[in-house]
Amino acid sequence: MTEDSPRKISWDHRANQLYALTEQTFYRLDPEAQTADSIHQTEKEIAQEFYIEDNDIYYIEKLEQANVLYKYNLSFQTTKKVLDLNISKDYKFIKSNNNYLTIIDTSIEKLYLIKKIINNLDYNLINLEPVKEFNASNAVWDQSETQLILYNDFEIFTYDTNTNEEKLINRYGQKILKAQWYPKNNYLLVLFDESLKIIDLHIENGLRNVTEILKFEKLNDFHLDEDAEKIYFSGQNQEQKGIFKIIIR
Repeated sequence: MTEDSPRKISWDHRANQLYALTEQTFYRLDPEAQTADSIHQTEKEIAQEFYIEDNDIYYIEKLEQANVLYKYNLSFQTTKKVLDLNISKDYKFIKSNNNYLTIIDTSIEKLYLIKKIINNLDYNLINLEPVKEFNASNAVWDQSETQLILYNDFEIFTYDTNTNEEKLINRYGQKILKAQWYPKNNYLLVLFDESLKIIDLHIENGLRNVTEILKFEKLNDFHLDEDAEKIYFSGQNQEQKGIFKIIIR
């Protein structure tokens, strides 16, 4: 469908469109017709990760002295520079529907939070507000998309975009594999190599209540269902190995 083999494909669910990226070119794909229309081409190589939001494609161009984050608008066919970045091989965009662009340089565990506004039907950066930077290897927005969980291997904290407040939740002596909001934003689920814990964000007598809800010899991942009543997880305990379920209330 394209002259070169795509390095990455991405489905834009809101527009019901499929996009593909080769080394320097973006394509809009029609799988049924087996056609590919070139929609944007760059002078330099593009990093593998890209992010589609409404009519914008955010991508990272690799230059000799630095990497640069750009935004290409599909409607106006315009390209805007967003931010200078460090030279890195691994980037990750955190999806959201709010007015923030969230990107992580995973090689140095740095998260960039960039505020946007809509101006003349096009997204622009708010130049008056500096780009916020956090030391994090991953992040998750809450349901209202106003608060972030941010974490690295041994530290987890939250950031509230309304109050501009950053709170350290805890530091651990074991590696954090995954963190996720529990509904109503009062609790966090935190996965470690051998346990899954739920953390009450309310502080009583200077302490947060932490409950271990799962203990296994080895845990890999977990998923909370939509009703927040079941947790599916993968791991191994003695001779048992596979995907399991626990019910919580």
